[in-house]
Amino acid sequence: MRRWLVAALVIVLAFPSAASAWSVLTFARGFNGVDGFLRTAGFTGREFVRVYHSEGRSWAVFYEDQNGNNFGVAVDNANPTVQTNNASYAMAWCQNINDNSFVEFTCQTTQP
Repeated sequence: MRRWLVAALVIVLAFPSAASAWSVLTFARGFNGVDGFLRTAGFTGREFVRVYHSEGRSWAVFYEDQNGNNFGVAVDNANPTVQTNNASYAMAWCQNINDNSFVEFTCQTTQP
């Protein structure tokens, strides 16, 4: 019995819990909205920001720091458009530049 308890304890300590892992957050979803800006509700650490959208339509993804400065801007018409750099404490943004395709878009980022 003691061996099983020790083995279970080793497994629990060796593998971090799912609660401590970064999770993907979908913060906006919809259709069209050319020139629209969409953002997360608050600031936290981020591993990426991306938007799935109609191929060939332009989108921008970027971060905003606490002082209102935008950084890490990525503009592309590839699907998805992705900013792969992380941010220690930021809001994530998606901007629809010219997607009026009636194809659903999905903006995502990570949060701890």
